[in-house]
Amino acid sequence: MRSSVRTILSNKNCSMLSQKKIAVIGLGYVGLPLAIEFGKKYKVLGFDINNDQIEELKSGKDRTNEADLEGLQFAMTLSNQSDKLGLRFSSVIDELMGFIFL
Repeated sequence: MRSSVRTILSNKNCSMLSQKKIAVIGLGYVGLPLAIEFGKKYKVLGFDINNDQIEELKSGKDRTNEADLEGLQFAMTLSNQSDKLGLRFSSVIDELMGFIFL
């Protein structure tokens, strides 16, 4: 899956996404790795209704063991350094406003 995501992210036809904010809904075994990879290139909100999981992810931990923890830290650090890219997490529905849903 990671190689497919990288192919999508490197595609020049996706240049218009650089202006967009992406929300990945559901941070399970598919959503979390996807959110991490997109968070390296775009502004991403990882959303899940499980607040305990959100708090763990914010602290850099993954209970599912699906995440590339180095990639997770990198994408979260980007979010702290830029308002145009990086990954952050939430379980608050109102924070989804203005995002494209995946």
